[in-house]
Amino acid sequence: MSDALWRLAWALPMVLAIGVASVLVLRRWVVPHRQGEATGRLRVLESLPLSDDTRLYVIDVDRRPLLLVESSREITLQDVAAAAGAGMRHGPATGRAWIQRPWGVGR
Repeated sequence: MSDALWRLAWALPMVLAIGVASVLVLRRWVVPHRQGEATGRLRVLESLPLSDDTRLYVIDVDRRPLLLVESSREITLQDVAAAAGAGMRHGPATGRAWIQRPWGVGR
């Protein structure tokens, strides 16, 4: 009986030490899954109904915002930065030459 107790006296702490070491190693390299966080590369940031058959979405694909317009006839996808800057005018449209020159108007 004492032989069995002697085996348990050194085996049990060794098994516990190996278990604790494996848990610490796994915690270092394995990232836990968070339930509230999206894991995919695509996220829907906002959604807006424009009419009965047309809906506007602002989506995020790999941290790049895109504008998606979905209707019953077609789907249009556009970069948000390009959509925001498309209607902007750079520099004055009319005026004196010394005002127009820095913006390259009239060249």
